[in-house]
Amino acid sequence: MWYNTPMKSWNEIRRNATAFSKRWKSAFDEKSQAQSFLKEFFEVFGVDTVQQATFEHRVKFADGSQGFVDCFWPGTILVEMKSKGKDLDAAYVQAMDYVRALAQDGAAGVRARPTNAREIETAAQVILDVRQKYLDADSACTLAILYNPETMPPDLLKAHQHLDALVDKAYGKKFANDAERVAHLFDLYAAVVKGN
Repeated sequence: MWYNTPMKSWNEIRRNATAFSKRWKSAFDEKSQAQSFLKEFFEVFGVDTVQQATFEHRVKFADGSQGFVDCFWPGTILVEMKSKGKDLDAAYVQAMDYVRALAQDGAAGVRARPTNAREIETAAQVILDVRQKYLDADSACTLAILYNPETMPPDLLKAHQHLDALVDKAYGKKFANDAERVAHLFDLYAAVVKGN
């Protein structure tokens, strides 16, 4: 088994996530905080990273150079973190370079991308760009304001709806709402848990 406790209930996850976000709201330094942050993040869901994830996972590139993934859990997730204020686009490019190198190297659990992966990447970038537009325009603007259902800008909502449609297409299923989409992801998670 790759976890020490059974999958947590929605209520436990919600409580844990709230406590986690409060505890880490002032975190800012990737180098000194990344592993503690990730261990506690996975604990929100009852996942024991010691059994599953590798921190600073070595990746060899085709040109002979190497890099280190902040966190790699084969078949599940690759995490590339950056300190507060750093370029997240660069982190994304770096993570995708790692994914390609791991796939070429035959790393266990690195799966083929969905056929519409490029569209999903572009749609995700649109969301980041729209958010940044509002954050740059008003120093008092926060993600909490942008994602408040009563104040969410229409172009940000539209960008998320477009991404949702692309993700639905990748899964071959039309979800009625975010809750149903997340529930499906947790069903997939439960199947992985059961299968290991």
